[in-house]
Amino acid sequence: MVSPERSARCAVRDTRASGADRFRWTVAVLGQLDPVAEGRAESRAEARLLAEAAVTAYFAEPSNGGSAGDALSSSGGWPTLSIIS
Repeated sequence: MVSPERSARCAVRDTRASGADRFRWTVAVLGQLDPVAEGRAESRAEARLLAEAAVTAYFAEPSNGGSAGDALSSSGGWPTLSIIS
C-alpha cells in the first residue's frame, strides 16, 4: 500500500502464525533508511488500520514535516493508503 501525498509505503505480510503474530506490518517513508513504524496484528484489516494510524501520527509531528493540523488528511479522514501490486 502507498500514500502518494505522504511519500509513505506500508507492507503487510501474512506470517501464517496464530494469534496476534499473524500479520506483520511496516511503514516506510521515502528518504528514511529504516521503517518509521512496524507492528503485528491478528487480522489484515487491523494491520492496515494500525499502519494508517502510524502514518498519521508520524506526519502529525512537526519534526517530520507535519503540523498539529496535519493529523487528519484534507478530506477530514485518515490518510489514504492505496493497494499496489
